[in-house]
Amino acid sequence: DIKALEQFGKGLRQYRRDLEKALKKAMEKTVLEIEAEAKKRCPVDTGRLRASINPKVKSPTEGSVGTNVEYAKYVEYGTRRRGNHPGMRAQPFLEPAFIAGKKKAKKYFDAAFDGLADFLQRKIG
Repeated sequence: DIKALEQFGKGLRQYRRDLEKALKKAMEKTVLEIEAEAKKRCPVDTGRLRASINPKVKSPTEGSVGTNVEYAKYVEYGTRRRGNHPGMRAQPFLEPAFIAGKKKAKKYFDAAFDGLADFLQRKIG
């Protein structure tokens, strides 16, 4: 039946739009979760590093959390001893935030797919 095929095609296009929207929302929740965790773990002296931690959503499947502060890598990974300078111990804040965020991301993305699977089941029958 042509009409049923047209209806099915329309449903698939709607599914694609809904899936993209749900994935984007899951990505937004994930990067915000990682940002909050990184800020919570970030050591504070002046507050500049913590304030510079920002999330970005590039697409429904690509996001990032980071900082443009030049000394962030030294805080995250520490420095080696040089001469009389004792070096600086590592104070990781981004990597642990990403590790914690992966667990939340799975929950958010699973929920996005589950919701759309329910939608498809209702539409297709």
